Amino acid sequence: MSAQRAKGILWSIVGTLVAGLAFGGWQARDYIDTKLATKDQVRLAMAQAEFVLDRQMEAVISQIAYLERKSRLTPGEADQLRYLRQQLQEMRRVRSGK
Repeated sequence: MSAQRAKGILWSIVGTLVAGLAFGGWQARDYIDTKLATKDQVRLAMAQAEFVLDRQMEAVISQIAYLERKSRLTPGEADQLRYLRQQLQEMRRVRSGK
């Protein structure tokens, strides 16, 4: 094989690789733009989730306080109090990232 021909084959391989990488990079950019959220979208979703979790925790704490203030609890209210305490514990776990 002549040096000229080997050089031509090498350049066609390099050209194919460059074109493949360019196309792959374009496809990756397109996928990221259309399928994945931006940093701002993720931050907004996180803020919204934290807001909802805060309101839920406030409601559960308020209901627990109401039930704890009652002098006598019915069996149903006692069950509800246990359930609410478990839910609050789970929400605190979520808040801490566990």
